[in-house]
Amino acid sequence: MARKITALAIVGLLVFAALAFAGGAKEAPEAAAAAVEPGNEAPMLAALVQSGELPPLAERIPENPYVVEPWDEIGRYGGTLRRSYSGTGDTEGIRKLSRVGLVEFSPDGSEIVPALAERYTMSDDGLTFTFHLRRGIRWSDGEPFTANDLEYGYRHELLNEELTPSVPSVWRVGGERIRFEMIDDYTFRYVLPGVSATFLQDLARDTEWGSGPPAHYMQQFHPDFADASDLEAMVRAENFDTWVQLYESKAHQWQNPERPSLRAWVMQDAIGAQTVRMERNPYYWRVDTAGNQLPYIDRVENRLMLDKESMILAIISGELDFQGRNVAWGDYPILMENRDRGNYNVLRWPTALGSAYAFMPNLNVPDPKLNELFNDRRFRIALSHAMDRDELNEVLFLGATKPRAATAVPGSTYYQEDLENLYAEFDPAKSEQLFQEIGLTRGSDGYWRHKDGSRLSVVLNAIQLDTYGSWPDLLEMVGEMWDQFGLRNEVIILDRSLYTQRYQAGEFEIGGWAWGRGFTPLIAPKFVFPSDSTWNPGPLFGTWYQTGGASGVEPPADHPVRKAMEMYDRYVTEPDVETRTQIGKDLIRLSAEEIWSIGTVGEFPDPHVASRRLRNVPQDLLSEHLMMTPSNARVEQFFFVD
Repeated sequence: MARKITALAIVGLLVFAALAFAGGAKEAPEAAAAAVEPGNEAPMLAALVQSGELPPLAERIPENPYVVEPWDEIGRYGGTLRRSYSGTGDTEGIRKLSRVGLVEFSPDGSEIVPALAERYTMSDDGLTFTFHLRRGIRWSDGEPFTANDLEYGYRHELLNEELTPSVPSVWRVGGERIRFEMIDDYTFRYVLPGVSATFLQDLARDTEWGSGPPAHYMQQFHPDFADASDLEAMVRAENFDTWVQLYESKAHQWQNPERPSLRAWVMQDAIGAQTVRMERNPYYWRVDTAGNQLPYIDRVENRLMLDKESMILAIISGELDFQGRNVAWGDYPILMENRDRGNYNVLRWPTALGSAYAFMPNLNVPDPKLNELFNDRRFRIALSHAMDRDELNEVLFLGATKPRAATAVPGSTYYQEDLENLYAEFDPAKSEQLFQEIGLTRGSDGYWRHKDGSRLSVVLNAIQLDTYGSWPDLLEMVGEMWDQFGLRNEVIILDRSLYTQRYQAGEFEIGGWAWGRGFTPLIAPKFVFPSDSTWNPGPLFGTWYQTGGASGVEPPADHPVRKAMEMYDRYVTEPDVETRTQIGKDLIRLSAEEIWSIGTVGEFPDPHVASRRLRNVPQDLLSEHLMMTPSNARVEQFFFVD
């Protein structure tokens, strides 16, 4: 069944979210049609049932399983899906193959639908959400998944100050913690201290708090349950210093294959292996419309490929079956040219990307002279006007992108047409005027100098990423434009782990990231204002906000960032839909006018490669990080024709 994904789908999502807080009890829509009778199972599992190693299918799936409607047809079992990953830091590609949560986004983003939860209701005041779990869901080791797992995660992980020194922002509303209340094994409620416009969206984002940990497994590493001497022996045996280190290691689902899972495929190897193997979860809780247990594909092999060239050659040679992670728009020409040779199709899934890369001058930079400059809005506007976005589009993106500012994209509730090109025109004369207003002067060599006459230079940082076009090439090109304007600069490309470490510590000058979530900018709004510690212009401000002031740096009371934080707090707690929407638009305008993120180009296709042997792969699907693409393609219903 072919489906067209458009921007209107996201508008539907936003309307759905708005209605959820309009008042009155709400019954969630079912994720699929009425429950179906158990159908078939994979031959590899049927053999285990026959030998007595597994219980029958009817005992392995819930009473009312999640029903997935195939894109085109009922599939067939078997095969190994081959893809690549780039190292220990590349967990996203593996995580996004399937998702778990109480609720999730529908494939087109138009609804938030029940997943692990069979249904949920909301109180009239929008403060109490009661969830009813599907009865009979089991972890991959066969143990029941119940509300006890979520209660354990809340009481023994979230409320344990050694494991969680500060309560994450998703667990707080207006600075106060969300409360968990157990009702019975399959029913519980979250009680919010105030109205939250993003509560359901946060649950739908595949965050681990949406499913809870496997309590029966994790309890053996927790001092609330384990014998003290046994726990100390395990800490020593694993060469850790504290039980917290041991616990976090065992809780890491990508580094510890023994940890039970609720996902479609279960890890057989720790990430970092040459080939990370995953096998079907015999207790997976989703079925197709005929009652056949998913996934159709038996195994997934994630092959370690440390360089892009190896991955591209593997695709061209037909050695990979499905790949979107680490495939860049710049790879599109060579992939198209060789698609018959490799027996694959190249899909162009539309993105909601506001900017392929947004430059973010660090508002917390330690250097006092740069700190003063970076916190001066005129400096950021001048940098923007000194950038020729049309040239970037033609040279680096084959003319397929849209030169624009870093802001919401068309179709979003928060899109405002006049912001799209705000400060985005190439106007070096305007940049010159602004630098002079600031008090900067040109030296005899033509380069700009600080007010005191000292040399002005900046370092531009990014990682080696080609997903949204080559970031190193983009930085070099923009660096040359700024050099021609007289701003001396140096481009340094860092390893991702080092970049992340320095970014979170505020130890960089001008960094940046892709300005994503263009349709839904106010869900996890890190790109709109500093709301956490990464990929925003004020990571230490963001840490302060995220931790409720427990750590980080408090923005001055008169700083625009402080105003943005206060606006967002009002946004998420405002019960009136129209008022809340206007606050959101005002916040997006403040972000664009302050130009904390200097946009380049955006709104371009996200290429995905799919073997021609694969079926049930959608041709047109919204590619969006918050929807965990490609999991919104329902990878569990992909199948091979031979």
